[in-house]
Amino acid sequence: MHGKYSGKRCKVPWPFATREMLVTSFELELPELDAVVPQEAETIVKETIHGFNASHLPPPKEGVIRMEANGGFILQKISDEKCYIRAVIHLDLKLDLVPTWVINFLGRQVVGHGFRLYLKTVSSVKESKVFQECIRQQPLYSRITLQMLPKSSHENGYKS
Repeated sequence: MHGKYSGKRCKVPWPFATREMLVTSFELELPELDAVVPQEAETIVKETIHGFNASHLPPPKEGVIRMEANGGFILQKISDEKCYIRAVIHLDLKLDLVPTWVINFLGRQVVGHGFRLYLKTVSSVKESKVFQECIRQQPLYSRITLQMLPKSSHENGYKS
């Protein structure tokens, strides 16, 4: 993370200006809660954040508005068959003309559609032979997988 950031720029319809966001992120494990925070993201607006020096960032291009965000998601094991996914985000779109209730409504709609798309993707990965082979060869987030598996799997020699 130190010195790395991600950027995304999107064009929006008139009368709004193009928006962009630069974020830094990290992973946090909470074994005492059987939880993992795979992606905690924060917009880089301060001089230093999480050891990242913001003075090396390019300034926004003319006419582009830089949004601010702070949030992430949490995976928490409830039982051997279930886990809880929680998403928390504070997002400032820099839209003074749009009422807060409209932004909140649209945000809830996007999160709902995003979660349904997430479930569909997980299901297709789970059923696909191609993805299963890739997962066996190069497991992503193997520590998370190991933590979310039943304790008996650890004892039976599951290897990430």
